[in-house]
Amino acid sequence: QVRPVERRSVRSFLLEDGTGGISAEMASPDLVISGARCLVRGFLATRRGGPVLEDARWQALETPSFHVSRQEPGLRVLARVSEVRSLSKVEAERGYPVRLRGVVTYAEPAANHLFVQDDSGGLFVYTGYRDLGVRPGDAVMVEGFTAPGGLAPIVVEPRLVPVGRTRLPAPRSSSASSLATGADDCRRIELAGIVRAVRQVSGRTEVSLVAEGLRVQVIVPHDS
Repeated sequence: QVRPVERRSVRSFLLEDGTGGISAEMASPDLVISGARCLVRGFLATRRGGPVLEDARWQALETPSFHVSRQEPGLRVLARVSEVRSLSKVEAERGYPVRLRGVVTYAEPAANHLFVQDDSGGLFVYTGYRDLGVRPGDAVMVEGFTAPGGLAPIVVEPRLVPVGRTRLPAPRSSSASSLATGADDCRRIELAGIVRAVRQVSGRTEVSLVAEGLRVQVIVPHDS
């Protein structure tokens, strides 16, 4: 049982417990919650003269602060993505009820990834690694409650009701520098760059892309 305390690279994290620290190469680095107590399993190896856990998998042992949703009574219902994303951290923790219609743009249950977009923006829906039976292109009604999220407010305890199939939203033209600011978080975008590496990891293809001198990691599920 450890806590991730520092991200050293795209995949590498420093893990610490009461006795010391060790580096770990995470199989799903985008899911790691810094500072949250977790159980980590991996394969011990030696690299550059020191121990490291390779192909490490983690399981959260506590609810991180950005998933807190108090669900206070009497709050207004939010019906647009922009209303959710405009909440402050304190307001999002109050747990506003959400009922909005949007389009699923990305769904990868094993990675706990579900993005829904309407004409006002994109939204992360926290599924708790459950398969909610939706796929990109599904028009859905999203019901749930707000929570602060790591970068922007999210929806927790979701219920999704498919209402048909539709076209994916037109991708917004973006840049690596814009992605670094989080401005296009959860939106469907397009980006030009140079492919530097491709690798197969845990049922997905990971593409290392360089754009504007910055490295961008692109994840493609195998069922895409």
